[in-house]
Amino acid sequence: MMEAGVHFGHGTRKWNPRMAPYISTKRKGIHILNLTRTARFLSEACDLVFDAASKGKQFLIVGTKNKAADLIARAATRARCHYVNKKWLGGGMLTNWYTTETRLHKFRSLRTEQKTGRIHSLPKKDTAILKRQLSHLKTYLGGIKYMTGLPDIVIIVDQQEEYTALRKCITLGIPMICLIDTNCDPDLADISIPTNDDAIASIRVMGIFAAVGVLSPFPFYWWLWNWPQSWVDLCGKDRDPSKVMALVAHFLKLIQFISLFSVSTLHWPPPFYFWPLFAFGQFLNFRVYQLLGEAGTYYGVRFGKSIPWVTEFPFGVIKDPQYVGSIMSLVACLSWVPLQYILLWVLGYLFIIIVESKEDPSTRAKPIH
Repeated sequence: MMEAGVHFGHGTRKWNPRMAPYISTKRKGIHILNLTRTARFLSEACDLVFDAASKGKQFLIVGTKNKAADLIARAATRARCHYVNKKWLGGGMLTNWYTTETRLHKFRSLRTEQKTGRIHSLPKKDTAILKRQLSHLKTYLGGIKYMTGLPDIVIIVDQQEEYTALRKCITLGIPMICLIDTNCDPDLADISIPTNDDAIASIRVMGIFAAVGVLSPFPFYWWLWNWPQSWVDLCGKDRDPSKVMALVAHFLKLIQFISLFSVSTLHWPPPFYFWPLFAFGQFLNFRVYQLLGEAGTYYGVRFGKSIPWVTEFPFGVIKDPQYVGSIMSLVACLSWVPLQYILLWVLGYLFIIIVESKEDPSTRAKPIH
């Protein structure tokens, strides 16, 4: 949480005295939140959410800040929740549910007409009008298009920004989980989680670092494969280039796992497809390690070593089994890790498979004697 900047509050001049119990100290004119309390209320919120989800309750996530809108949509879609991430519509989005339901019926009707092509059979002027209506409804109601009634729990990302939604939920008696900064009122929501509501930028930066971490080993492997002599010279005659490569590879693999873990949402039990994919993927990895030994031996031929070609299973049956096994294990974790990071890692493996398929014996290194 500290890496994401969750503990930073607003300036000491811009605060709500009711937040005093949640503030630990002041530093350079900024309030510092007590992360112990944040963790405690976050745990309570998780317990409430898990219990409600197990009973099939409906959730609505509200966060209309521009810098948070995309994250809100992705998180809500992954969690199969309804969301509002553009604007809280006036006219009683929840308090006047009949009107909202009418708009949703109109939205669904226009979507059906667009999918069937009926909307394009109308005169151009009517088509343009209906397309504008559809675009407007999609922008503001796209996140609640499957909502059939009032939500059971509302999660509000920024109390100050979503004050209208907050008041409507209080009026309707809908339980709320609210993220609050030092300028908010902690007594308005059922569960208030003290946090930095401007930390979205930090979370995005963490996502970028995670992507870089996932991709970090592949440039190293590419360089080794194409310029093995440079690696042999760098290692010197007293060190085995394969073993040194193995040490570096283990370190880079650790960076990959840490990067992936930083963007993961672990839950148990995993989906049914996890077990066969992960088990067979790990079996292939174990078998390759059993046949080749220490990681890095595979590149030994490029480093000028005389290594007999392995023909036992899975070699000779599955092409590049060391990468196929890793890809299967990664795909097994799709329910825990965002797709884009899995895809990046898989693309890295595919890139290395292509690189290694074009081995030129004349470019192999000559060992240092």
